[in-house]
Amino acid sequence: MTVEPALPGLSKDTLRSKRPRLSYIVAAVALIGWIGSVTMQFALPHLSEWLGWIYLIGIAILFALLIRAAIGRRWQDSAIFAVIWCVVLFPLYAPITASWMRVEAFRAHVSPIASYLSQCKLIDFVAGNAKQKLGRCENLGTGGEEVLEIFYDTTGLIVAPPAQRTPEWRAAMGHFSPTAVHLEGEGRARRLFGDFYEIALFPHDYDGSNDDF
Repeated sequence: MTVEPALPGLSKDTLRSKRPRLSYIVAAVALIGWIGSVTMQFALPHLSEWLGWIYLIGIAILFALLIRAAIGRRWQDSAIFAVIWCVVLFPLYAPITASWMRVEAFRAHVSPIASYLSQCKLIDFVAGNAKQKLGRCENLGTGGEEVLEIFYDTTGLIVAPPAQRTPEWRAAMGHFSPTAVHLEGEGRARRLFGDFYEIALFPHDYDGSNDDF
């Protein structure tokens, strides 16, 4: 039987009642960290990364509380910690929620769209007898090695296989470095909403070229 030392002025019952409260606080902070890491990714990417770490630390603390309660055979506390831990883990096994929140955060980031597009480096070209626009709007550093590019492409060919990209599209995209990723990369771009797309770049993607714009 495990005997836990009581702190001066605190009974064992008081200590037991404080453990679940601690888990509630940790869970709340962790979930706030996760929500912030998703919704701040475009507006404040560096803060988003730190909030993501807070979420992961919260998960680790809750797991430690769960294991400690199980070792001490505090089954009621163990059950509470297990339920809370599963709730906090929800974002990891329900990525569609994070995806939806991320898109909505981007909508807010680019609103109003006309004003946001005014800062983009857009190239006008004609493809299929229709006027099209293609260009990069911004690069977002995530705090690590990854850089997130935001592109605007009215053709949608940025997510098409390289063989399906037209010469006109290639000529326009060729103005933006790294050209190897932009012209021949497959599966690199992801649609955010409308004609906005994102491309994640890593240090090995850069070929030393500069934008020709």
